[in-house]
Amino acid sequence: MIYLIGGPPRCGKTILAKRLSEQLGISWVSADMLESIVKRYTPSEDQDSRFPKDLMRKRTGNSNDLMYGTYSGKEIFQAYVAQAKTSWQAIETLAESMSKAGRDIIIEGHQLHPELMAKIQSQIIGGTKEIVLTKHDVNQIVDTARESTAGNDWFLHKTENPDVHYKIAEMIARYSNFFSSEAKQHKIRECSYAGDFEEQLGNATILLRR
Repeated sequence: MIYLIGGPPRCGKTILAKRLSEQLGISWVSADMLESIVKRYTPSEDQDSRFPKDLMRKRTGNSNDLMYGTYSGKEIFQAYVAQAKTSWQAIETLAESMSKAGRDIIIEGHQLHPELMAKIQSQIIGGTKEIVLTKHDVNQIVDTARESTAGNDWFLHKTENPDVHYKIAEMIARYSNFFSSEAKQHKIRECSYAGDFEEQLGNATILLRR
């Protein structure tokens, strides 16, 4: 079985993948890792056009304050969407290879748009299970992010001005709207955060294990 978990940043994809991996005793892979590999083998002259979010990061010194002060939430969201597609072929190849080998795997990342999930679903004979996690409430996104204790949390540790948290959250909400729309179009299950985070993860886990 190939498990596909998509959704914007900060919606619980990695936590869900880790928990599901422990419960099922199977491996999980972050699409961010696959994207890094793809970028490593992309000609330098093509990297800025194929990885627009990374270009924004480079131009603003990896600072959320500068990035969200220089670019609008819509521009950043569009960059996320465009860059995500650079790793689609790698994700498809991994899913197909694991299925042919008869091995189960979990793949998670914002790169897994419902359009890609539907395509993989139609190609994998061994079966797939998909879900997207979303958050639409800006205040809830900020509140849960500020409760994070992760030492490498990009939302918190790359931001000096707390007001910028709301700009990031607005981008995440915009990205969530995109995922919700695509999930409906491609008939992919969605689990939207609307209260207790642990309850959301529990519901998502149940949906994937059915």
